[in-house]
Amino acid sequence: MIQAGSVAAENRRQQHQPLEDNTSPPARERAAPTTAQRRPRPRLYVIDALRLTAARMVALHHYIGTYRANQPGNQIWDGPVSEIFPSLFPFAAYGWIGVEFFFVISGFVICMSSWGRRARDFFVSRVIRLYPAYWFAVLFTTAVLTLWPAEFTAIPSAKVILNLSMLQQGEGAPAVDGVYWTLWSELRFYVVFMLVVATGLTYRKVVMFCCVWAPSRRSRTTPGFRCW
Repeated sequence: MIQAGSVAAENRRQQHQPLEDNTSPPARERAAPTTAQRRPRPRLYVIDALRLTAARMVALHHYIGTYRANQPGNQIWDGPVSEIFPSLFPFAAYGWIGVEFFFVISGFVICMSSWGRRARDFFVSRVIRLYPAYWFAVLFTTAVLTLWPAEFTAIPSAKVILNLSMLQQGEGAPAVDGVYWTLWSELRFYVVFMLVVATGLTYRKVVMFCCVWAPSRRSRTTPGFRCW
């Protein structure tokens, strides 16, 4: 009889206990997938191939395709490069077109990566991607030109600080390195495109943006730049 009473008491205790969550972790995760579990966007390797091609075009142009390298007694080849590489020079002279390829590729990638994102996310991603490497390059170049001045010399400290903002070309100030001129063009594109992102990207808005942006930008080169 005592044993029967103990069994009855145990049954009552179990009835009053809260039910345990028997939902397995995989089931809960399937109900609310996290960002890490979402399928990543496939990488477009053809874009990497186009970037590599454009980079080689620009590098080839700087080595054997510039106007300066084709002058007698130049510091690069000590003679006209068109006489040293007569077959390659006519093609290398147009290697600067690789910069234009970079602009086109950058516009496509920016549009694709910004789809469905907020303007704040777009701004943060651009700052993180551009400025840390750019600051290092500006400070490193300044240090080298200060310690070992050669054909180029370091600019004043106030101008270096302005260069850190990436706004030196807009202010008409000298750049620590002339190759930074492309960043000023990209910076203006980012600012204008961020306004489009803030309103929500759609196919129609992107097409309208391209139709307005492309005609409004005329081809520009760095001061004193000559292809030949």
